[in-house]
Amino acid sequence: MNLIFDLGGVLVTYDRPALLAEIFSDPAAHDRVHGALYADWVEVDRGTLALDDAITRAATRAGMSERDVAHIFRGMSHRWVGMPESIDLLYRLKDKGHRLFCLSNMGVDSIEYLDVTQTFWDAFDGIVVSRRVGLCKPEREIFAHVLERFGLNAAATVFIDDVDVNVEAAARLGIHTIRLESAARCERALRALECL
Repeated sequence: MNLIFDLGGVLVTYDRPALLAEIFSDPAAHDRVHGALYADWVEVDRGTLALDDAITRAATRAGMSERDVAHIFRGMSHRWVGMPESIDLLYRLKDKGHRLFCLSNMGVDSIEYLDVTQTFWDAFDGIVVSRRVGLCKPEREIFAHVLERFGLNAAATVFIDDVDVNVEAAARLGIHTIRLESAARCERALRALECL
């Protein structure tokens, strides 16, 4: 079986509330900031909007200082930490002889940080990052790109992601999907597919 893993929320994570709380004491500000930041996030991940431009736009949209917005953006990019249970599962699947792939929406700062801080890259037979191909999940084209690039049969492939729309998009191409809620639940779903 071929298994495709997302990164953020699947193999790596960061404490978003804690990062926002470092700057804003008012919880209501967190929602405003979140909306302002994520309005352009896909284009940052796609590589069609520079991070500095996204920071300026988000600051204007939220009525905040560029300095505070930059702190949040850069903080997100440089606080990723591995999720031990998921990484352990990744390597157990590798030991079973499965081909493993990575498909992630990531901006340049985040992926460059992960490139040097994480050691799980050797588990993958192929890696596709949105920033490097100019496509983003949940677009059909990025899933089709992965299948074609690595010669994968959708019916013999499982995609693991923590976002509903991404899982739904992959399923429409005939790919088996697992929405990751926890490594333990993911493992149960993989056992049901006879991957473990």
